[in-house]
Amino acid sequence: MKSSKLTLQCFIMVVVPIPLILVGYVFATSFQARPAKDKPPAIGVKPAINNPLLETLLASKTDGDFYQSSDFFCTLAALMSDNNIMVDRMLYDGMLYYDSGEFTQTGRATALLNRGKAISLTVEKQTFVVAILGATGFSVPGIECQKLILIDDAGKILDELSCGINTRYGSLTTAYPKRDDDDGAQLVIQFVPTPDNKSKWHNWHTITHEGKPYTFRANEPIDWVNRGLVRLAIRDGKFRVLFPELVKPNPKAVDK
Repeated sequence: MKSSKLTLQCFIMVVVPIPLILVGYVFATSFQARPAKDKPPAIGVKPAINNPLLETLLASKTDGDFYQSSDFFCTLAALMSDNNIMVDRMLYDGMLYYDSGEFTQTGRATALLNRGKAISLTVEKQTFVVAILGATGFSVPGIECQKLILIDDAGKILDELSCGINTRYGSLTTAYPKRDDDDGAQLVIQFVPTPDNKSKWHNWHTITHEGKPYTFRANEPIDWVNRGLVRLAIRDGKFRVLFPELVKPNPKAVDK
């Protein structure tokens, strides 16, 4: 009798828990951490740029980077190096600086570029990247500027253009309409008057393109605020200035 009781107790202790153990194992493994699968790409999002440096440039922006040590400026410097363009932050005549030009009518102006962002534009099925750079004015009077650098989707630097005014009158910003304007403009450098500048007047501004400065005076009957100081399109891999017409560079700049 004792033997049968002992056998029954052993059966209960050994055999009965087995289904419970199996159930617990299945339950535990069903919630076990599994390797994460790659997330599917977002619907409607198509990478337009396959160049790693351009991807970094588009994903980063900076403001007040007086040492040009941000990801944006370091990436732009790397692109310049790939294009065999000298990068020397000790010189004020390089691509990382604003330079109105040696023969600027109102006097040569230079400035450290410390603001930057980049956008991509598709023109005739070709994708371009435009780096938009600016400088923070330290004084009044001083220099307020925008510099645009055109880059193709392979990372080749194609063109550059800059515009500068006196900080006394306001600041500059670059707009890029979602749709081309009526005149075909894809980029517009705009003048933003200071709050104290009720008349929205500015004495002059200088556009520098292909090494030549073009200075425009405010005595011309043009609504510079609403129209913009420079209206640009990308044509044949270059900046084309739609407005104003760049027909007469400042003296001595013609043969530069």
